[in-house]
Amino acid sequence: MKTRGFSKLVEVGRMDLHRHDSTLGSGLIMISAKTRIQKILELASRLTTPDELNELVEGVLALRARQVVHGFSTDESALLVQINQGIPEALTNRLEMLLEKRDEEGLSEVEEAEMCRLSAEVERRGVERLESLSKLAAARGVSLVEVMNSLGITAMNHG
Repeated sequence: MKTRGFSKLVEVGRMDLHRHDSTLGSGLIMISAKTRIQKILELASRLTTPDELNELVEGVLALRARQVVHGFSTDESALLVQINQGIPEALTNRLEMLLEKRDEEGLSEVEEAEMCRLSAEVERRGVERLESLSKLAAARGVSLVEVMNSLGITAMNHG
């Protein structure tokens, strides 16, 4: 079974902390926040693929969203997690490559179908994100623009 990003970091971190803990001979480890962050970054540097790192980033963003919305309802927390989900790097890289190839030399029928499928997937994810933003705005009783501004999200013009 392939261990991925966030799961791999947690697994490696547990082993590393267990090893560290056994050298102290104690069940309690006192580590400063700065040291913990440095340790997490060190563990993150052991991830071997962009997909693993993307999974880690998505996991950290989901964790941050849960902590930031601690005072919010479960529904709002779930919406924030959905809003913060990114598009996988492999998908965007492949789509960009196909778009560039289309502009430079043209695509085969198979490549064009793939480009359309990937474009539809990106668009579907964008629509889901917008729907979640809209639901969050309604739950908070504010406009969509206000919610987007509060989350630091800017509208993209694809015209």
